[in-house]
Amino acid sequence: MKYQKYAANIFFAALLSLIGTAQAHAVGLGFSFGAGTEEWEDDLEHQGDREISNVGFLVDTALARNKIFNYRFTFLKEDNKADSGQLKLDMEGYAMTHDFGFGVLRTKHVRLWLGPQLKASYYEDLYSNNLGRDVSGDVFGFGIGPVMGVNVH
Repeated sequence: MKYQKYAANIFFAALLSLIGTAQAHAVGLGFSFGAGTEEWEDDLEHQGDREISNVGFLVDTALARNKIFNYRFTFLKEDNKADSGQLKLDMEGYAMTHDFGFGVLRTKHVRLWLGPQLKASYYEDLYSNNLGRDVSGDVFGFGIGPVMGVNVH
């Protein structure tokens, strides 16, 4: 019984020492909104319009800090609609991006970063009237490319 009291005290002292030495890291949370349109024409003389919009949330590891590296994760709900008169394509789904940024300009008020981006998307609702017949289904996409961002504090 006497040793159980000492064991309990040692356990709580060890637990408190671990809590006292742990490092805390702050991250930035936010919302993302995007919209765009394009007009296009291909070599086969097809032309059309496209509307793209998305909304989501993001997490960034270095919003207002003087750090060289940052990681940004974004989860988005996307809508993508194209219409050329002959071809109609509507897609709705979800996407996530992983940005790996390197701060090239870090001041007290601005952080400019660039690096690679990985993107994965899943469109659960796809509709197309390609070649005179209706097509529907699911689409999975994967992309990699450059990305640049600015954090204003």
